[in-house]
Amino acid sequence: MAELDGARLRRTLLEVVNDFSRQSGNKMQSGSIIAETSKRLGIPAQNRDLQEAIMTYFNDLYHSGQIGFGTSGQGGQLNPEFCFVTPRGRETLKHLSRDPHNPDGYLEYLLSQAAISPIAESYVKEALQTYEAHCYKATAVMIGAAAERLVLDLGDAIKQRLTQLTKPANKKLEDRSVKKVFDEIRLVISGGMDRQLNAQRDPELVKLKEAFEYYWPSIAHEIRAARNEAGHPSSIDPVEPENVDGALRIFPLHARIVRQLIGFVGKATF
Repeated sequence: MAELDGARLRRTLLEVVNDFSRQSGNKMQSGSIIAETSKRLGIPAQNRDLQEAIMTYFNDLYHSGQIGFGTSGQGGQLNPEFCFVTPRGRETLKHLSRDPHNPDGYLEYLLSQAAISPIAESYVKEALQTYEAHCYKATAVMIGAAAERLVLDLGDAIKQRLTQLTKPANKKLEDRSVKKVFDEIRLVISGGMDRQLNAQRDPELVKLKEAFEYYWPSIAHEIRAARNEAGHPSSIDPVEPENVDGALRIFPLHARIVRQLIGFVGKATF
């Protein structure tokens, strides 16, 4: 095995930690965790590069506060050879595949929901890095920027479709204010959906229209609100961890709806 996907490595390591914590009463030996991870991934002991990759991910769990140094059980003395899962780690283990604390798994899940633009993806990656470093203000700004990029991508799709239909360009979609672009997108798409549904009843379009009307405003508001609190602070800690955690968790839904809307726009008559 010459290469190993990072998402698979991290997920396997977390699964081993989860299994061992249950079996040992949350008093685990670090060496045993690494050995079992290597075994499940089929990594031979002589493959030093991949063994070091496992160690790197294992160290990341310490640095992100998901596991901590434990005790050997002999007198309750701290022993760096042992570790335990922290409350924060417990939250990650509840959602191994898509938790923001598992960046590779989160990205894997996000990209399975929607093919987002390289610009949006770069902001999401940095949001995950700052979240892991407990820099929540920076996380709020980054995930807010990623959400706005999706709005602009949808606006670009509308402009492209209008050009294909040889219809006048919509100048409001060129506004420098993302909020104005967001509001115009809502008007254009709602009108296009209504016209298409009046001409022909399509159950799938009905579902998309409902999702657009119910989820779109709330999703965009929640993510932008967290970003605005960081950008226009009124206190020392204007952004709580729960706020950015919620924004990260809801972002894949936001991305999926945008992908579906871009698909609709590509066929709409407006």
